[in-house]
This record gives sequence, C-alpha cells and structure tokens, in this order.
Amino acid sequence: MDVLVKKSQEAIQATGLKKIVLAGGVSANKCLQEALAQGAREAGAELVHPTPILCTDNAVMIGVRGYYQYLNQDFANLDLNADPSLKLGE
Repeated sequence: MDVLVKKSQEAIQATGLKKIVLAGGVSANKCLQEALAQGAREAGAELVHPTPILCTDNAVMIGVRGYYQYLNQDFANLDLNADPSLKLGE
C-alpha cells in the first residue's frame, strides 16, 4: 500500500493535477481508500472513488466510462490498441 501511496503522490507532483482516481475491484478496500486519501491530501490533491456498488466489477466501470464517451461522441479509431508502457499525459 505504501508503494501505491508514494507513486500516487509522485504522479500528483509530476502532473500538477488536483484529483486522483481509485478504480477497479480494489477500490472497495477501505484501508486503501484511507491511505490514498491521506496521501492525496498531503500532496495537495483529492482522492475520488466510485460508490461500493460499482467497485465489484471492473467491467461495470469500463461500461460506464464507455457510455459517457458514447454520449460525448468520443470514438476511437478501430486500429486503437493498448500500450502497457504508455506514460501519463501521452
């Protein structure tokens, strides 16, 4: 958990962003929520995370995100592919 908090604080400092998002099944972990919230506050940011009902299945959160992108007509080309080494801001 300490590594996640430290990496999150470094990301906040590197980007200047004021919010950090905790998502996925792990976001239901109250200890992780509290640790990241404290780390975010110390770095001058805020932690946001979904309500517990949305924390049980990553597919739900991906579907919700896709829904909002659809509403905004934000579509990707069909040649879009995952890049596991992509850095923040690229």
